[in-house]
Amino acid sequence: MPVLPAVPLKAQPTSPDSADVLLLQQVKLLYAGLPVSQAVTLLNGVVLAAVQSVVIEPPCVIAWLAALMVVAVARIVLGNLFRRACPSSDEIFRWRAYFLAGAVASGMVWGSTAFVLYPESSLAHQVFIAFVLGGMVVGAMVQLMSVFPAFVLFALCTLLPTIVRYFLAGDYIHYAMAWMSVLFLLAMLVMGKRIHYIITASLQLRFENRELIAHLTSSKERVESSNRDLLAAQEALKRSNEVLETRVAERTAALQTVDRRKNEFLAMLSHELRNPLAPISNSIYILGRVDAGSEHAIRARQVIERQIQHVTRLVDELLDVTRIARGKIQLRLVRINLADLVRRTAEDESSVFKTLDVALTTNVPDEPIWVVVDPTRIAQMIGNLLRNAAKFTPAGGRVTLSLHVVDAYAEMRVSDTGAGIESELLHELFEPFVQGKQSLARTDGGLGLGLALVKGITELHRGTVQVESGGAGKGSTFMVRLPRVLENAVHDEPAPSPQPITARRHIIVVDDNRDAADSLALLCAMFGHSTDVAYDGTTAIDKVHANPPDVILCDLGLPGMTGYEVARALRAEGNDIRLIAVSGYAQPEDIAKAREAGFDDHVAKPADPDTLRALLTYERRGHRRAHI
Repeated sequence: MPVLPAVPLKAQPTSPDSADVLLLQQVKLLYAGLPVSQAVTLLNGVVLAAVQSVVIEPPCVIAWLAALMVVAVARIVLGNLFRRACPSSDEIFRWRAYFLAGAVASGMVWGSTAFVLYPESSLAHQVFIAFVLGGMVVGAMVQLMSVFPAFVLFALCTLLPTIVRYFLAGDYIHYAMAWMSVLFLLAMLVMGKRIHYIITASLQLRFENRELIAHLTSSKERVESSNRDLLAAQEALKRSNEVLETRVAERTAALQTVDRRKNEFLAMLSHELRNPLAPISNSIYILGRVDAGSEHAIRARQVIERQIQHVTRLVDELLDVTRIARGKIQLRLVRINLADLVRRTAEDESSVFKTLDVALTTNVPDEPIWVVVDPTRIAQMIGNLLRNAAKFTPAGGRVTLSLHVVDAYAEMRVSDTGAGIESELLHELFEPFVQGKQSLARTDGGLGLGLALVKGITELHRGTVQVESGGAGKGSTFMVRLPRVLENAVHDEPAPSPQPITARRHIIVVDDNRDAADSLALLCAMFGHSTDVAYDGTTAIDKVHANPPDVILCDLGLPGMTGYEVARALRAEGNDIRLIAVSGYAQPEDIAKAREAGFDDHVAKPADPDTLRALLTYERRGHRRAHI
């Protein structure tokens, strides 16, 4: 579209014919706004008369208002006559003269307020008159600008009498008001002249650019067509935005759910970790005040063992969920008889059911059901399902563990007569940190990780897990399916067992946590070995040089010289000392890093005494391994 030229501030010269046509249009604009302008005039006049009647004699106010109404009505009649006459260019001068006369008459009536409605004693009413007159001049500038002389006559007749009256008052306030009125009048005349030029130029453009108007009309049609296309595209975009907003809302809701579960998990973790600390603290207090062989001491040690096992299981579950989520868990797959594994796991968990007074029934076939799995992980999965069922089944209830063959799968079912599961919880039950409703006491305990582990372990074995429940109070059934293998497949040969030794060994324990180092050294001493302790890597290497040990139990996260650096330094010297990492850094990448540094074995904290004793009892093997 071509760019329109800027509108000039001065009207361009026109031919005589076009000048008459231009004047006709200007006068038509004057008469077109006459009814509205006179209606506003009457309304303002009534308001002014009402306000001034408080300080001016009513006959004066009525006389002034009557004069205003006569002029206004006369001008309205004149406007009607103009519309009926539809004058031509030849007659327009006469009609312009009529309009100018009406503008002068209206201005004189408004100007007469300086004498008829002017209160000598009330400055506020004087200011109000100035306010109304200024408003009338501003309104006239909008209405009368097509014919500038009409505005000039009206403005002069309206404001000059009031300006003269202010000067005659003789005080500085009225002088200031007079000069401000003069400035206002001049500003209105200047602004009015510029507006008049713009209106005149606009009318000239309308007459002289008919081709441009036609072009603009065509362009308008094209723009409208483009707008329709844009509207269609906008509608499509709107639909896309609605879809996107829906997805964002769903994602936001999911993130809020995850955040809520995280907060709930942190609260549960705090509760579950604090709970074992109380009986451990109480038991330690008891052990310090009773004989080592007394019944109280025995019960206190049993309490400590149970609570440490509980905390260890919580940490192991957290680590396992992290490993599964990151794909870092390693399965040790072997071919086993799943029926034997199910029976053994049920026997291992039977004590839990006896404690809770819940009956455990097993329905396992005598025939072998062969699968290729990691026996430790499958036993962990079955144990989690059994403990979950026992936890949510009241005393006197029953849990049934069954195993049977379904096509190419081995299907395990754990059914209970317990609390059941609400329908809205079924679809998210296997997500981490999700649990059924519990009381504030949280007597059932747990972090909500057991079923997430069940799902993760099952899927790692290319299996499936499902849950069914009739609702709250109607029990539940968990079904796990694992792929079977051919019954005539060859059994895996068990690895040869290492040979035990009975020699007394010299051991250096390295840990910056003094309690951890001293207690681990004391444990090794109880196994019959001589021990020494170092609380940092540099001291440990110095002690190795002074009295070379048979075994070093070394933490990885040492300050200054880390456990990895200790191992590298010793291996660089050619030392063939057996190095065992004992650390809370027990992720697969931590174990691999320890192996690369030169460690022979890796034991996760807290170290199981039996595992540690076995490591110290058997000869060093030809490969390095980890004990998690």
